[in-house]
Amino acid sequence: MPLSERFTAQQGALLVVDVQETLMALIPDRALVTANAVRLVKGARLLGLPVWATEQYPKGLGPTVTELAELIPERQAKTTFHCCAVPQFLEQLYGRRIRHITLAGIEAHVCVAQTALELLGLGFRVQVPADAVTSSASGLDPHISLANAQIQVARVAKARGLPTDKVTALVSANTDGRDLGVLGEPGVNVLRLNVALDGLAVP
Repeated sequence: MPLSERFTAQQGALLVVDVQETLMALIPDRALVTANAVRLVKGARLLGLPVWATEQYPKGLGPTVTELAELIPERQAKTTFHCCAVPQFLEQLYGRRIRHITLAGIEAHVCVAQTALELLGLGFRVQVPADAVTSSASGLDPHISLANAQIQVARVAKARGLPTDKVTALVSANTDGRDLGVLGEPGVNVLRLNVALDGLAVP
């Protein structure tokens, strides 16, 4: 195999995608995935690889979990699912002549997958360690279940200083129905809901 096709420390980098507190609360195997992501970061640093991290809408979804935030103090915010829309990220890749990117984080089926596909389309080589990515129990979409959202209404209302009825109303307003009216279950769009919550003034 030609050198350019191998994963090497000289041309490699690690990207940790959206391992944030609010999102990780929905992840059944969050402790294992976090621990493995920490190992990857420490290993990358030992090899001299650049390490970056992103946060999906941190104003609404919170910061990166403490274990990783301490290792990666500078993190890029984004509002798109894939990380290639962050200009600084691509600038770093091209500026350092990175060819091989290792991805870790969540959600595997949304932000990690879309980032991997974008990078492959741009000609980069990508690897995704299976035990350093995961998804919530909400199914193969960027939503959480309506039942899950309703369970969290009281906690979110208290944290934001809002009446529970207002939070409940926003949950309903940001719930998408079944696909084609019959497939799957209704789901709450977390990003859209958090943007709506941020628009509410504290009474």
